[in-house]
Amino acid sequence: MRRSNRLEGFHIANIYPVSAQELYKDENYVMLLSFLAGEYKPENINPDAYVIMDNSLYEEQQNGMDQQYYIDLAETNRLRVDEFIVPDVLNDIEATIASFEANLPTIEKYKDKYNFMFVAQATTLEEQKRGIDYINQYADRLDNITVGISKLSILDRMDDELINILKTCKYPIHFLGVKLSFSELEKASAFVRGSDTQQLTYISKNEDIAPEDFYHYTRYGRREDGRGTERDVLLESDVLDIEKTKAFREEAMKQLKERLHIIR
Repeated sequence: MRRSNRLEGFHIANIYPVSAQELYKDENYVMLLSFLAGEYKPENINPDAYVIMDNSLYEEQQNGMDQQYYIDLAETNRLRVDEFIVPDVLNDIEATIASFEANLPTIEKYKDKYNFMFVAQATTLEEQKRGIDYINQYADRLDNITVGISKLSILDRMDDELINILKTCKYPIHFLGVKLSFSELEKASAFVRGSDTQQLTYISKNEDIAPEDFYHYTRYGRREDGRGTERDVLLESDVLDIEKTKAFREEAMKQLKERLHIIR
């Protein structure tokens, strides 16, 4: 039975290294990375959580453009997934649309079991509108679609023109990653379903800040390659202090709740 992708409120999916995956037991909105599928243990993931599986394009580990591969990957590893991100092409909306159309038979085949996220890749407001307009045409045909907005887009998430375009979307929206800080989500959190992020993990590994500073904390600019930083967060061998991370998470999420439309 497919779980509805229309969730109440705004949700944060904290992404953790596999060495600290037990932290997912307390999360109600989870992002799993496909290239680490074999490392996850199903018992470490909250059975009541809404679970998304990424295609790992961001980590430069996307394995082909066939949606069935990612479904088989999850099922082979006994991972309960509610939503799969359809293979996409970075900063190329036309190629991403072509991938969605190529995978449409699979999306329809599993319409009673899984939700699928179409990433509306864009480098301009016109391209963002193109992606939203394209996927909206399926609104009367498919109800198992979510729209993803990439953090690698140069578009400012606080820009009113972008916000107005996103508000025309007929499907739930998920922000793929936090670009700079949680403050960029302030306007969109009123109507966007959620966002995934490694901010909490990065801070737990590398910083010593107060929970009240979590909302405005910005880590980009600390290394030349932001994507490299993301991979280090996931793949470094050092292990998070679980109890310390839990304590910081509890206080930090309280701060986010005061500013964003979070229901947790």
